[in-house]
Amino acid sequence: MKKAIFVLYFLLFFCRSLFADVAIFAYLNKNKITIGDNIKLTINLEYTNDVKISSAVFENNLKNFEIKDYKFSQGRKKYVLFGRYVKKYEYLLSTFTTGIYPISPFSISFTNPAGIIAQAQTQPLKIEVVSLLDKESVADIKDIKPPVNVKSKSFLYLLSILLLIFLAIFLQKFFHKDLPSVILSEIIDPYKYAVGELAKLESANLIKEGKIKEFFIILTRIVRIYLSKIFEVDIIDMTTSEAIRALREKNADKKFLMDLREFFNFADLVKFAKYIPDEKETIFNLETAKNLIESVRPLPPKISETKNGVKQ
Repeated sequence: MKKAIFVLYFLLFFCRSLFADVAIFAYLNKNKITIGDNIKLTINLEYTNDVKISSAVFENNLKNFEIKDYKFSQGRKKYVLFGRYVKKYEYLLSTFTTGIYPISPFSISFTNPAGIIAQAQTQPLKIEVVSLLDKESVADIKDIKPPVNVKSKSFLYLLSILLLIFLAIFLQKFFHKDLPSVILSEIIDPYKYAVGELAKLESANLIKEGKIKEFFIILTRIVRIYLSKIFEVDIIDMTTSEAIRALREKNADKKFLMDLREFFNFADLVKFAKYIPDEKETIFNLETAKNLIESVRPLPPKISETKNGVKQ
């Protein structure tokens, strides 16, 4: 039944347009767009060859849109048998504001064969312009995944420790990069080397000049170079923990290692944590470095005497 009604309406509409002096139709390629999309409006004007068409101005009905392009075709015969002509007006429209925009009926005036001025018009149209983030579009946008919940606190602790270790290695290498390189094999007498370098450090007056961090960088490096030669393991660029572990594996005395760790930890505060000790603390650590060097000083070779009193 519905199909029959639709066919009937179509036939009536077709016959009306076919036998009317002038018929005008307007349609859109789509009724709903998003901001910035293009929409095509087509206006068809059909008329007989014995009517006079007034000039058509349809742009006044499109003030809510940006006309990006347009095209008009010349009148041509459509139904040869009935002597009818058709003109086509095409507009490419766009807009950047949301809302529902009604388009008023397009009308055109003409003079029929009897000399009477008449008017024909289209049906009204409506365009809905929606945002890119409307409900239909949002459905295609997936939310950011929630952060991973780490249940094990031990994992966080382990990660923090590893980051601190890497940071300490980086900072230690960074602060040592401007110091002169030392080839351990070229140091014949490590004790003489350490005593000489400590004397140079004291005479440099870094403490008086307030260059405390530079003082501790050089001081700890002297100690590290000295211990590297004494224990035959390179701890120059190791972290404090790595250096203590390496010396422990070389059977260093426990009391010595405790004092050395305390000395290195205090120096790390100055070098990396921006702690500024006073002059008394600085001199105390200088003396501590000297005591550490003395505590592992190699014993001089024993000199034995022969029965003839000749030293060997």
